[in-house]
Amino acid sequence: MSGKSTMFAGIYLNQEVISDLEWLLKTISKAIGVHFMDTTYWENSSADMVIWTNASLKLGMAFVYAENGFAYQIKPNNTMAKIDIFFLKLLTVWIQLQYSTH
Repeated sequence: MSGKSTMFAGIYLNQEVISDLEWLLKTISKAIGVHFMDTTYWENSSADMVIWTNASLKLGMAFVYAENGFAYQIKPNNTMAKIDIFFLKLLTVWIQLQYSTH
């Protein structure tokens, strides 16, 4: 965050963010086939669900799920704010998790 001078200082989270984080915690804990720390290889045919994601700093974000493609275009902004590719990739995963579980 720009202007922040104290390392590891707390930040305010509103109720909507807290609710989303609680949803993610509950969803991940029930996701038996999802491994976030272990490296494992398996064939797509043995998976319950296969989701492909991608993000680009110039074009936007996209994911493919259940033979449907979803794309979110980046709109140019007039600010000096820089967009981080890792944020976009994380956001793409977050969107597909939200979509595929509802």
